[in-house]
Amino acid sequence: MSKTETLRQLTAVERMTQQLETLRQTKAQSAEELAAILEPLAQAMAALTDETRATLAQLQQQSTQQVQTLDTQSQALLHQWERNPQELREAAMRLTQAS
Repeated sequence: MSKTETLRQLTAVERMTQQLETLRQTKAQSAEELAAILEPLAQAMAALTDETRATLAQLQQQSTQQVQTLDTQSQALLHQWERNPQELREAAMRLTQAS
């Protein structure tokens, strides 16, 4: 998650905290007044949830790609290690034959 995304989410959380404090201090006169107070808070929470899901999905995708890259690299390295002794034996044989 980038610093910008983190700051944006932190700002949203701070805004929700302020709205919750306002709600705590408010004595709603009617259901409509209570709904008017709760609606922006619910929307902000839903947006934050959606952003968090998207960020987690992105992190999962990046993690999967890293695992695949590391697997490919480790397989190539293992293959090279398996080839090196054989190449060394062949080079030693050529040197022995050339002597």
